Amino acid sequence: NIKVQVKPQAKKESVTVEADGTYTVRVHAPPFDGQANSRVQQLLALFFKIPKSSVTLLKGKKSKIKTFHILF
Repeated sequence: NIKVQVKPQAKKESVTVEADGTYTVRVHAPPFDGQANSRVQQLLALFFKIPKSSVTLLKGKKSKIKTFHILF
């Protein structure tokens, strides 16, 4: 499981790893109707080079700090 801080409506999309092991994911998508969560899932899949179905949101659906399960 990884801890992710989401920055919605960012100008540039990116995935970075912070010194404490937290991932920061910046997405263009707004935080409405799960749009940002879906895009975070896609970006994490690309980052780890795994299928999108291997990335699952565990908790934090409506929070900026989320926990994702990554299945390698």
